[in-house]
Amino acid sequence: MSAALFARLQGAAETCERDEAAFRRDSETRLQALTALRVAAYRRWHLLRGMAAAAAGCEAAADAEAAALDFALAETGWNEDDSCYGEVRQRLGETAAALEAARAAAGTMDEASAAADAVLAAMQDFEGWYRERFQNAFLDRLEAERGFLPVVDF
Repeated sequence: MSAALFARLQGAAETCERDEAAFRRDSETRLQALTALRVAAYRRWHLLRGMAAAAAGCEAAADAEAAALDFALAETGWNEDDSCYGEVRQRLGETAAALEAARAAAGTMDEASAAADAVLAAMQDFEGWYRERFQNAFLDRLEAERGFLPVVDF
């Protein structure tokens, strides 16, 4: 056997190894991106579902919007002591208003679909604003650890 043959076989093996390593890097990056999208989608779903549940017990639209906002802000750790609370509440209020309009909407499937689209657009606008304003994702606050609060009954 010639040295040229073995060099050729070694070169082919090394090329395959490089291709495999590149594929692993690319697939890991893609997997991380898909995971982040999945996590955000589930957080968004749970948050909006919770906002809708909080608003469900209210008769007046203003009360429903306030209940939805209170729920969302409490879930994400925002409170009145935070310096930007009013700004965040006002911006997220657009999503709460769209959610209330969707809840109040009656009619055809097209109207319900349009109302759902409006909720999603309002939430997407809010999330974009929040990311730009605070340099992080609003939905990431749902994972923020909350301090341990022991329940003690004396």
